[in-house]
Amino acid sequence: MSCKSGKSGKDPSPVLVSNLHQVNPDKGQVQVEGYRKLRDGGEGMFYWRQTRQPLNDGGMYVASSVRNNGMWVRHVGKVIQSRHYGLPLGMDEDVSQRVQAMITAADRERIPEIFFSKGVYVLNTVTMGPGIHFRGEEGSILKKKARAKKFDRMFTTQGLRYYGKEDSPAIRFSNLVFDGSLDAQGPYQNYE
Repeated sequence: MSCKSGKSGKDPSPVLVSNLHQVNPDKGQVQVEGYRKLRDGGEGMFYWRQTRQPLNDGGMYVASSVRNNGMWVRHVGKVIQSRHYGLPLGMDEDVSQRVQAMITAADRERIPEIFFSKGVYVLNTVTMGPGIHFRGEEGSILKKKARAKKFDRMFTTQGLRYYGKEDSPAIRFSNLVFDGSLDAQGPYQNYE
């Protein structure tokens, strides 16, 4: 894409998720070539959505630094992928905020599935609503953050509860390994 930018006069090249905020929204859409580097799994199409309250979650929504009346929104179809958010990272880094952003975007955009590419995802607690499918590639591990607090869960529905006359749509997990290793959590103290 080669349209003029309001600040530097030229859009970044290549356009990555990490520099998408610098792209002038005049063309209305842009092909992103990666998250942090070319073809690292973060590539995809973004389109410009005008709004008074732009969001910036680092994967689905990217607020503009060129204009304050909108945001770039990733076109994903029916699946949000962990690589859209620059994941997985290092084995010991807590990625709860990024996974929560994926869940929130899926709920907001009514996207039924989140896909985790092969890797280890260290989580504290994330909140999810009904009807989402968490699916992993062979070797995808959701690992509980070490030294969790009492009554601390990897997944909760607190705050996104379902109220209705019919049963809520099922939350599904497939092809994921859950690791809540006792050794990493420390000694039992009545509540774990």
